[in-house]
Amino acid sequence: MSATRHYLFNPLPERALSDALQRLGKSLAQTPRPVWIVYHNPLLESTLGASAFLEKAGGTSRYSVYRTTYRTTRGANASTD
Repeated sequence: MSATRHYLFNPLPERALSDALQRLGKSLAQTPRPVWIVYHNPLLESTLGASAFLEKAGGTSRYSVYRTTYRTTRGANASTD
């Protein structure tokens, strides 16, 4: 299974971003799979960092990269690339 990739450019107010991440988390709980998020201009990076199912994989001051944590994709027999 290939990874789902999302590109965000500071797209939403904080509340809407939190809601979108909660929906993503519920979806991952039902169907575990690798997900990568590239967040350009990460003004609300702390919101992604607070998500239990995401871990920071890299980035610079201009962008951040997050991926699903091991326990989210565990048992899915999926690669994280």
